[in-house]
Amino acid sequence: MLCSRRSLLTLLKYSFPVLQQSTSRSYSSLSVPSLTIAWRSRLVQCSSSVVSHRYFCSIKFSQHLEYFSVSSEPHFEKNGSMCVTERSCESPRPLVLLMVWLMSKHAHITKYTNFYNSLGVDVLKVRISPLELLQPTKGSQMVAGKVLEFLHQNPAHSPVLVHGFSVGCYLFCEALVQIEQDLDTHGPLLERFVGQIWDSGVDIYAIPDGVSKIASNKATQQLIKRSVQWMLKVRHDSATVHYEKASKMLNEAYLRVPGLFLFSDKDSISTPAMNAYVCDNWTRMGIPVYSKCFSGSPHVAHFSRHPSEYKAQVTQFLHAVGFLQHQHKVSAAV
Repeated sequence: MLCSRRSLLTLLKYSFPVLQQSTSRSYSSLSVPSLTIAWRSRLVQCSSSVVSHRYFCSIKFSQHLEYFSVSSEPHFEKNGSMCVTERSCESPRPLVLLMVWLMSKHAHITKYTNFYNSLGVDVLKVRISPLELLQPTKGSQMVAGKVLEFLHQNPAHSPVLVHGFSVGCYLFCEALVQIEQDLDTHGPLLERFVGQIWDSGVDIYAIPDGVSKIASNKATQQLIKRSVQWMLKVRHDSATVHYEKASKMLNEAYLRVPGLFLFSDKDSISTPAMNAYVCDNWTRMGIPVYSKCFSGSPHVAHFSRHPSEYKAQVTQFLHAVGFLQHQHKVSAAV
């Protein structure tokens, strides 16, 4: 007997492509300089699609993309475009692509956008729905294309760092697939990336076992596992084949920039072994890899359970890849 549609969507809340060991690597050898952030508090005159706050302005382009700027006067054209920076702008504007997990709520994500904004970094939040995940060609790939469009329209947003959670890893890798398919158009975007952070990522090959662990009853776990296996098999040409292509982008380190992997010893969906597999692959290819295994935190809840340690790990990684050095230049110019 198969799960009901509602039950299956519930199971998919935390799941789907893209990760697979590494022991926890510390940052004890890194020296993290103190940050001096210059804030401007003047409010912005906003349109209906723009929400102003004391220290940042958010622009919601669609249900999939929302932009959070630390600028008090973001450049925004109300003509259907996603241009938020002056093309003639000479100063770089660091950007984080925040690829969030399925069914995440605004309250879940606010702590991440506030964290990056507090460092003087702009954020583009990207999300998809369960239905868009299950229909890659009509859903996730369309959203991935919009992410590339945003980057093209805002060349001043550089350097770029991606911070993805669970299914967000898969979504970003769909964007990498599109870059690979049209290097003449999208290839230059790769040069703007300096780092990648993967929090609770999941690889397609571990989906059946990983998703089944959300149930405590053994019989229920087996039922869930068989249901997901059935779905991946029956929908191979329309769905699974796309997940496999995206998974390859991550496992083979297509982006070729340093990575930070965040996971825990109690996450049965994104296990330490799954993360170690990818980390070891990258290490063999010469890609700098950092990782942190948190204690006791569930899937995509490491920030909530270990806020100070989580922020320290991420901040140190940002310094390690030189991402915040660019932010200091922008702050000095303001």
